[in-house]
Amino acid sequence: MDRWAGEPRTGARSSRLGLLRDPDFPRLFLTTALGQLGDRLIFLALPLVAIVALDADEFQVGLRRPCRSARQA
Repeated sequence: MDRWAGEPRTGARSSRLGLLRDPDFPRLFLTTALGQLGDRLIFLALPLVAIVALDADEFQVGLRRPCRSARQA
């Protein structure tokens, strides 16, 4: 028996593809991946923009991290 659905298994292949057959899973996967990509891009790009465009020094760029943490709390 399949321990999650309570149904007997029909084969190893169908149990592996079960999640991929769910129509909501590709949307969930794509949105999660894009969100993580955007987070990493901002993590890298924001300090570079601060340095290049705003002429920020090391201390000002370093202050960005605690301010971001305080905003999320």
